[in-house]
Amino acid sequence: MGRLKVPAGLQKQWEKVLAGEGLAPLTTYSAAEVAHRRLVRKLNAATLDERAGNERYYQQAQKALRRIELAHAVWSLHCEGQGRRQISAKLKVPEKVVRLVTERVSEIFSL
Repeated sequence: MGRLKVPAGLQKQWEKVLAGEGLAPLTTYSAAEVAHRRLVRKLNAATLDERAGNERYYQQAQKALRRIELAHAVWSLHCEGQGRRQISAKLKVPEKVVRLVTERVSEIFSL
């Protein structure tokens, strides 16, 4: 998208109206816009290695999130008194996973 060309005379006239009302010229950016432009420059300046590292981190973080969600679901059903087989069937995960989660959470909280 190209920039709109405004005749110089009209631009000066409009800037005069803005100044008369105590407003900044049209070419002045807000503090938020300046901060946004700095952030964009910083992100664009990041090396490929940094970007790849960030991408790996967020992939690992997503994997951790899925594990936490599964552990929460297993533990919630366990707290309702459901057995390993019931939890396994309900969540469609191997019974071994249910056992490992319940054992680990029990260890963490000394139960």
